[in-house]
Amino acid sequence: MEKHRTFLQTGMLDPKAAKGFIPGIVQAAELASKNILKASQNPNINLNQFLNYCSFDMFSSFMLGEMARSTESAVSNDQDDNENAMFCKSAVCLMETSSSLQRTPYEYIMNKVGIQTTGTKKAQELWNTVHRIGKAKYERNRSDLNELEKASYYAGALTRWHNEQAASSNSISKGEIMDLCIFALFAGVDTTSNVLAWNLMHLALNPGVQEKLYKELSINTASSDGRITQQTLERSTSPYLHAFIRETNRITPPFPDPLMKRNSQKEVEVHGITFPKNTVFFLGYIGNDPNYVEDAMRFMPERWFPDAVNERKNTKNEEILDHPLMRDNFGQGARRCPGSRVATNEVLKMLAQLTLDYEISPPPHVKTLADVQHVAKPLVTPLLPQLNFKPRT
Repeated sequence: MEKHRTFLQTGMLDPKAAKGFIPGIVQAAELASKNILKASQNPNINLNQFLNYCSFDMFSSFMLGEMARSTESAVSNDQDDNENAMFCKSAVCLMETSSSLQRTPYEYIMNKVGIQTTGTKKAQELWNTVHRIGKAKYERNRSDLNELEKASYYAGALTRWHNEQAASSNSISKGEIMDLCIFALFAGVDTTSNVLAWNLMHLALNPGVQEKLYKELSINTASSDGRITQQTLERSTSPYLHAFIRETNRITPPFPDPLMKRNSQKEVEVHGITFPKNTVFFLGYIGNDPNYVEDAMRFMPERWFPDAVNERKNTKNEEILDHPLMRDNFGQGARRCPGSRVATNEVLKMLAQLTLDYEISPPPHVKTLADVQHVAKPLVTPLLPQLNFKPRT
């Protein structure tokens, strides 16, 4: 319902509120970065899965003010007994299972006739695990919170709920708030880690770009003893960092499905051709199409700098590259992803921290993006090879 979405996104989409969660995200990312070296040196640790833990830890700091430290469990081999690791694994598996169910005609038909298949039973079991662990986190005694927990999204949501209850009888219930926040915690694992994976892969494949980003971040953190601050993550302070992430989104968008749209209201004219009412349009991705984008497969963050944007004004490149709907992964308008600002801060912080801490390079057999295998589960995800992390002095 609309009131549930409105409640959830309040405190997430507001720029000022989102910035308030950065200290916790910074702390969680610093801990995760320290552990990624051990993870990269252990052939039994899947780097994609490690990034799931990174995302969970950062989102937990925002949502609950909790330092979950699930990346520590990943490198200490106690994942089987760690409920945070169990939450991450169940969340990722549930994403994959749900995506598979939605794309299978058999599952669609069985659902319509009310028959529960093996796939739907598995999805329910996974959700039960996610909900059980999440519920335990939200139900803890909240009378002895530390400063980070008091500043968390959930603490603020409860305060807003009490205020709304006093002002209106139409507010959502406390149980609904918990379910919304559990779902947000679940959704924040695989989605953010997917974007991180692509950024990390581009970082490794483009050493010259990586060095430019490192120099920018080194200069911007010199006055804070090398630590990333809220100011470091600002676009005005670190334009190359923001341009890097936008270039990653352009060349390797995470959403795999082309869109289909029906002109159900009236006929539509496109480039002089009139399409009758109820025509179905198949809309593919053209952000890396060489017919529309110059040097389409070249990873070049500089294409997002103001002078480059001005140079392509009134060209077909501008029409594609600089369209508002192409700016990021989260959509636009009223249906924009509620957690978009938080996720953006997580990616900015984790990418910046890894760049400051390590020189990152691919294994010898991976030389270009074409050498990187990927799967759709449900987002297009790179199967990260065993990257090399060399600590910077």
